[in-house]
Amino acid sequence: MMYINRTVENAIHKLGQSFPCIVIYGARQVGKSTTIHHIFGSEYTNVTLDDLDDRNLALTNPKLFLETYGWPLIIDEIQKAPLLLDEIKKQIDQARLKWLDNDEPRQLMYIY
Repeated sequence: MMYINRTVENAIHKLGQSFPCIVIYGARQVGKSTTIHHIFGSEYTNVTLDDLDDRNLALTNPKLFLETYGWPLIIDEIQKAPLLLDEIKKQIDQARLKWLDNDEPRQLMYIY
């Protein structure tokens, strides 16, 4: 199957240079996951919450889920574990403080 380039790719790259988290949302089956995997797939760990074991961990222990996979991380189907968002916010807040203290640039940590 041949990948179809999308005009949104440049915007996603730009956002990734400025923000620690990118949220991609839209209609079903339009290529959201495919595009993200095309852009970041070789550099980022990918987890889908369609996997029941991963979803269960994200639901029962969001902190351990994020510690298990680290970052940078692509999380597909994150809507299946909404409490994971609170833990992601905490992780981003901690990283931002560290980056400020060490005069380091922001990094893209999470895509979902």
